[in-house]
Amino acid sequence: MKREGQRRAEYFAALVEKVKEIPVAVVVGTVIQIYDRNRNPVQEKDLATLGSGNYLALCPFHADEKLGSFVVTPDKQMWYCFTENIGWSGIHFEMMYFELDFKDAVFHLARRCSLITEEEYKRQSGKKMDEKMVKTIEKSMEKPVSKPCAPKASSDVINTVYSIMPKVCGLRKEHEKQLLKARGLKKEDLGDYFTFPTRKMDLPKRIYRETGEMMAKRKFGKPLRELDETERAWMEKSRALATLAKELPSVPGFYTNEKENRIDFSSYKGIGFLVRDDAGRVQGIQIRRDVVKEGESRYVWFSSAFAEAAPGCSRGAPSGAPGGVIFPKEGREAAALCITEGRFKAEQIAKKGNIAVYISGVSTWRSVLPMIDRIKGKREKAYVMFDADMMGNTAVHSQLKEICESLQEHGLKPFLLLWPIAKGKGFDDLVLSQGSSYHRYMVDISYKRFEPLYDKAVQGVLDRYGAARVRDIKGSADRAAFNKDVQEAVEAAVGL
Repeated sequence: MKREGQRRAEYFAALVEKVKEIPVAVVVGTVIQIYDRNRNPVQEKDLATLGSGNYLALCPFHADEKLGSFVVTPDKQMWYCFTENIGWSGIHFEMMYFELDFKDAVFHLARRCSLITEEEYKRQSGKKMDEKMVKTIEKSMEKPVSKPCAPKASSDVINTVYSIMPKVCGLRKEHEKQLLKARGLKKEDLGDYFTFPTRKMDLPKRIYRETGEMMAKRKFGKPLRELDETERAWMEKSRALATLAKELPSVPGFYTNEKENRIDFSSYKGIGFLVRDDAGRVQGIQIRRDVVKEGESRYVWFSSAFAEAAPGCSRGAPSGAPGGVIFPKEGREAAALCITEGRFKAEQIAKKGNIAVYISGVSTWRSVLPMIDRIKGKREKAYVMFDADMMGNTAVHSQLKEICESLQEHGLKPFLLLWPIAKGKGFDDLVLSQGSSYHRYMVDISYKRFEPLYDKAVQGVLDRYGAARVRDIKGSADRAAFNKDVQEAVEAAVGL
């Protein structure tokens, strides 16, 4: 006769096998909205029959506002998050989304998908399991899938290539006007901005030539055309130029076009700008696209991560999301250290005499921690200046919480600078709309003081909605109304 523990172990193992067979689109799509390739919502009744290929969703683990960084692949029984570069199974989605351990996730998913009844769930999930057996089954699950990244060019070559691009590409008048008028920049601020080139420009050739011109002037004090035979021979043997020729296809944004036997590049219509670290070295290029379709992001990175998988292409590399810093023109030593999202917010923060460390998305904040460590010096505080709608967006707030806790671990006291969303979404909007009186609408509050006020405000709104937690608020209309109510409650709580 089998012992109770053995029967329970066999029951759990069999349940795991049943749960693994639940279509991953059902696991994901019954808690968040899935979209097809044309960005049309997939109906819940169709989730179990989705075909091959990738289906899109807003990433539930990051504060995404646009589709593209999270996909569901039904034929591989896998979801994939491009922000973390990792994909996994339906059970692991259940674990992460509902914040459950492996055992509880299995029972939770089985109940959610009607493999077991509510009564069975209550009876079985509450019983103790052999922890060793559970761990063994969990370890037998498929390992997370990470896509290998193509090797990047060296940081010296990336810095050289990107630094040259504003000079060889130039800045069209309409883009210059946009930066000066709509973004509030000055002429002296435009050195790192350029109009992104089309493929009509032989960009690799222009970069080679400009690099040669720079080396000739630095080595011989004259342009290439004036070099004598000995000097030209030296240039032809230059290790720096040879390294550039070898590594250019591995600079993010460039790749080898094997069909046409040339180095090509990813092209966009918009304004490119250099993203520099605290030493002034260029880490990447971001592009603000002139025109975007519904569901697309206005800002994209200059990247060629696609090249490894594209027919007739090779080399290339992903850009990552390195983050950058803008220093004030004067008083750097005494300047406050501020952290924000987006280049143009950082420009305005730096204009007000602060050091502006900026990230490209709230979920990419970890990339700037090394810079913050190098910059902080004897500073005791760091000011986080996210968009005003952070107060109403609980997903963004979760990232804010992680940032502030990490800043504390790095020896800084986190403070928030807040303002009413009615006065402007971002800090740049606030400054441009309110002029010199912008500071009258801002509140400086420590993270330690903000958190209990925030939690109390959110709980009050949840009570009004009759919900136990934020994830119980489903449907885009209900979620939008909930976010608006939370925004108003938090603004009132902090005195805005």
